[in-house]
Amino acid sequence: RHAPKLGLLCANVLDAATHKPALLPYKLFQVDGITVGVTSVLGPDAWRVTPRGLRTGLECSDFISAALEAADAMAQAGAQVLVCLSHTGVNRGDEELALEGAFDVIFSGHEHFYDVPTGPVRQVAGTRRRLGLLSRGVALGIGVSRVELAVDRASGEILAHASCTTAMNQRVPEDPAVVELVDIWEKDFLHVKDEVLGRCTHLLRGPNTSGDLRGFRESPIHRVLGAVMEAEIRHFQRPGSTSPLIILNRGMFHAVCQVPQGPVTFGQVLRLLPFPNMIIELRVLGAFLRTIAAHSAMNYGQFNFLFTLGMEYAFIESSTGKTVPDPVEPCDKGSLQAVDIFVRQEALREDHWYDVLSDEYVFDTLLQDVPGRATGVQTVRRLDGVTHATLLEGFLRRHGTLPTTPGEVAATAVGHGPAVAPGSLE
Repeated sequence: RHAPKLGLLCANVLDAATHKPALLPYKLFQVDGITVGVTSVLGPDAWRVTPRGLRTGLECSDFISAALEAADAMAQAGAQVLVCLSHTGVNRGDEELALEGAFDVIFSGHEHFYDVPTGPVRQVAGTRRRLGLLSRGVALGIGVSRVELAVDRASGEILAHASCTTAMNQRVPEDPAVVELVDIWEKDFLHVKDEVLGRCTHLLRGPNTSGDLRGFRESPIHRVLGAVMEAEIRHFQRPGSTSPLIILNRGMFHAVCQVPQGPVTFGQVLRLLPFPNMIIELRVLGAFLRTIAAHSAMNYGQFNFLFTLGMEYAFIESSTGKTVPDPVEPCDKGSLQAVDIFVRQEALREDHWYDVLSDEYVFDTLLQDVPGRATGVQTVRRLDGVTHATLLEGFLRRHGTLPTTPGEVAATAVGHGPAVAPGSLE
């Protein structure tokens, strides 16, 4: 509606009924007399983290096969330069795509690189012998990769090329078209964004507020959100359900995260928890909970580290067996082991099924290929429309305050803690 000239490209997201591309598989552009063909593909990891509701009626085919098919079609249609936009990641498949040599430029995305590379975009020598520039991309819009080509109009031969990735650390002149879109958005949504839902009693810090890897296991914001989930899920739980274990992903928050003391707006909640991953109720075998603890030890201080509420364990160094203090200094991936696992103050029973509350990203993506996942996890139900953000929103609307410890959250939820009427908020 707001961008009628905007086209969406994706060669490997298909209509599940017809098995044909649901979007444009590619498009040709005329640039200074040169025909440039552009295609786009979505990698398997990116597809798996797409909310199930958005995948209804769609399927995702092999991205490399789809990209090569699009490259052939564009070349047959007269494209002299072939470009692929791949939301896959250089270490998750785009390197293999580049080795096919079917594209002059591949702009890769999806992997979260938080540094802007210096020097030119890397060139990969591929089988089909096209130029093969492979840009790895960066996270959070902190950089833009740029490629310039000198092309012979008659033959289509690339005579020279230059490339770089530029850090986005300076203001640029406003684009009137972008300003118009922002104005439309603000008119429709600004009043929603600024709605005050409640108040945070004290500064609530996240795992990477300080910019280093310390304190990941005991992140206050993860602990509080876990307690909020535990409190709010009571409004959705089936009769007879027990208090579930909570399993959260360190990367569920957006970048550097914290909630300052004072009013909490709906916009703050959405910025803090932007990923619409559906909450799911599960039954998990104790043996697989042990595997989850091992996964957390393997990924300590990494994006995929898992927090647990209701399940506790200690870390030891794999090489020495010494207990690791918490918080711990940054360590090499895989250098730790999880031991002394307790669930609700009782030793873990590997043959027991435990009630667990988590989200679809944790169990359908991070743990999807972990040994024991198929036999150690039973999905009880998916709470359609319920996400981390909606649970936090519900808690704030219900109680008017966001405490800063799990104990205070529990006390507030049962009516023994402070409650503030929304109308009395600043």
